[in-house]
Amino acid sequence: MTCERNIRYCFEPGFALSLSMEALYRDGENLSLRPKTFETLRFLLQNPGRLVTKAELMEQVWSDAAVTDDVLVQSIADIRRALGDDARNPAFVQTVPRRGYIFMKKVRMEREREAESASPPPPDQSTRPVEQAVPAADGKARMGYLIPALLLIFTVVALALWQLLTLWNEDTRPQDRTHPLAMAVLPFDVRSDQEANQWLSMGLADMISTGLWNSPGLEVVSRRRLSEAGVEGPVSGKRAVEAVRRAGAERFISGHFYRLGDKIEINASLMDAVSGETAFTLRERLNSTDDIFQAVDAICLKVLQNLAVERGLHPPRGSDITEFTTPSLEAYRHYITGLDHFLRGGQNGAEQARLELEQAIQIDPSFAMAYFKLAQVEHWAASWGYSQGEAIQALSRALPFSDELPEKERLLLLGLKALWIDSSPDQALATWEELSERYPVFAAEAGIPSMIVRVLVARGELEQAIRHGEAQLGSAFLAADERSRLCASLAMGHRSWGDLEEAVELGQQAVRLWPLKEGSVYANQLINLGRFYIDVGQREKAYKCFQQARGPAVADAANLTDLGWGYYMAGDLEEALGLGQAALKVDPEYGNAHHLMGWIHLAQERYSQAAASLTWAFERTPPQFGWSFHGILEADLPALYYSGVAYQKLGKNNLASMIFNQVIKRCRDLRRAWKGKNRPALDVVQTHTYEGLALCRLGDYEDCLETVHRVPPEISRYYELSQHLARIYALLDRPQESLDWLEKSIQAGNRQFQHLRDNPDFDKLRTQPRFRRLVEIPDSSPRAGR
Repeated sequence: MTCERNIRYCFEPGFALSLSMEALYRDGENLSLRPKTFETLRFLLQNPGRLVTKAELMEQVWSDAAVTDDVLVQSIADIRRALGDDARNPAFVQTVPRRGYIFMKKVRMEREREAESASPPPPDQSTRPVEQAVPAADGKARMGYLIPALLLIFTVVALALWQLLTLWNEDTRPQDRTHPLAMAVLPFDVRSDQEANQWLSMGLADMISTGLWNSPGLEVVSRRRLSEAGVEGPVSGKRAVEAVRRAGAERFISGHFYRLGDKIEINASLMDAVSGETAFTLRERLNSTDDIFQAVDAICLKVLQNLAVERGLHPPRGSDITEFTTPSLEAYRHYITGLDHFLRGGQNGAEQARLELEQAIQIDPSFAMAYFKLAQVEHWAASWGYSQGEAIQALSRALPFSDELPEKERLLLLGLKALWIDSSPDQALATWEELSERYPVFAAEAGIPSMIVRVLVARGELEQAIRHGEAQLGSAFLAADERSRLCASLAMGHRSWGDLEEAVELGQQAVRLWPLKEGSVYANQLINLGRFYIDVGQREKAYKCFQQARGPAVADAANLTDLGWGYYMAGDLEEALGLGQAALKVDPEYGNAHHLMGWIHLAQERYSQAAASLTWAFERTPPQFGWSFHGILEADLPALYYSGVAYQKLGKNNLASMIFNQVIKRCRDLRRAWKGKNRPALDVVQTHTYEGLALCRLGDYEDCLETVHRVPPEISRYYELSQHLARIYALLDRPQESLDWLEKSIQAGNRQFQHLRDNPDFDKLRTQPRFRRLVEIPDSSPRAGR
């Protein structure tokens, strides 16, 4: 019977897992795996082709330790890295969301000595004559064989150690795959006779974090994770140790900045979060605040030298190690203040951040990080509908400085450029996946997992979006707020897929996970959950969410408008109208609020007001705002179409015809511009269907149907297509076909019954009993008639 230790598991192309060597090989190359990762892969290879549950893997690999699922997810990620596998399109390890994993390749089991597979012979193959049978009677003869063999083994080991030391000294050693040391940098305690120095509390922490970020084997805990752990300002002693432990760090740096007249001093200490002991304390005396950058360099150098000795990390070379992209401390002050405003969230936070970053750029026109952060702020603002072309302008301003950015920021910036300027979602996804592979912590902090899900959903690749997002949910690197955002993005994907119960569950998780139970993002999570409750007919729960979201946090135009849409979908038009008016008081230019107002005016037959509001909505909505399945496309194309409907209702047929022809031309121009750019499938659907609706309104019925039937077949899973066909057949006065498509749309997940009831495209169906039955709002409520 074969000894288990002499077994290897082989699979294509050229991989072999050797149990005796506890190593994974490919074509003779040893692919380093951590012990637990090796054991995880071993168990998967022992069970190919079947679902191995998470519980099984945890029991087999981590039965001796109390750990969370995060360690398993990290091991799977390490396996994928070693195999060159892609979580989105796996060839080796398939994730079955919430259940476990399947190893997809055929696996053959071989004896080590018989194997002629990818891995080289184990090092002891040269000593096989010793293992073969020898005369048992002669002990001295046996020793005569053993002594040369032992000398040979000693020589081989010595040569191997010499090679490793040489590789280390030449700085060509393989990257350490062990789990990185987690380091936190706490806000500094500023004691100064000048109020203007208070910004250095966060500023010094940010500078030191920047200096340590790119050090191999070191993970710098983000300010966001520290905030979740309760660190909002300087802390010391036992409180500091406890907070750092909550943030998941093993070491931390804390310190003081002193200034009294001309006397300036920075003290920094490196502490152990487990023992509470101090590794070292460094005191830097400065001639002026202009010397702060050099002091920060000295602190970072001392930290890295200490860790290089203790942990065998890369020792730093030279003293100028911190990658500051400005020599101006004043510019850096505005930069840090801008980040502080942006982290507070909301429209006001973004506005204040924009002003501070522009001030930093004015002081130093070559401040690369300020340009990068400004692009991030503008990207956020445009995605919420707060700005028009500023995001693309900010990205264009940042790109000339991209080579001066640290690599992780540069990759994030290039991904945004690919998506927004080049209209190349494929390139954006590839860039962000590279970023996630190389800098998983930074990618998680920057929200890359949820951004990838949003792009995949926009492209109509719902199954991939859901698979990718659910695989990322278990990442050990995701902070609570990013996990919450990812749940919200996944909920949107499931909703569009028609899986409404799953959307509700993920929406509940998004609300539960958000760390601060206040603020504009938390309000938005509650509003979204309320919308999901409406979809499944639980309007009373929806009202509770909407009520909980109200207050100062919802005072942004975006949240007021979203809340208005929520009340509208619940049938409370009066409340929705009041919220739309409140949103326009906050921001008279907010396009989506104009759309809400226009739609309610249209539903209540106030056609003049509807036409004016919908025209404003089209003109003021940025092209990047919203998701395609919300009906938002290229500066809110649906608003333009419905403004034409309102003019047609007013009897202004010439004006209506002009608008419908504008819709047709715009749809065709957009498709021509997208040719060869792999545009999201839903965008293509929208252009075909709104072109078809406009043609229908102009009486061109034959071209209308031909246009709509050009929609790509792969998109038929969406309820959007069924709804659009229902509207077109209603306009063509073919009621049974319209009602059949409408029923398919509702079965696929379209539960926006109030929206369907008020849609003027269904005017000819309003007296039909089947139509009224299909669009009846479930879960009757006294509010519904208001």
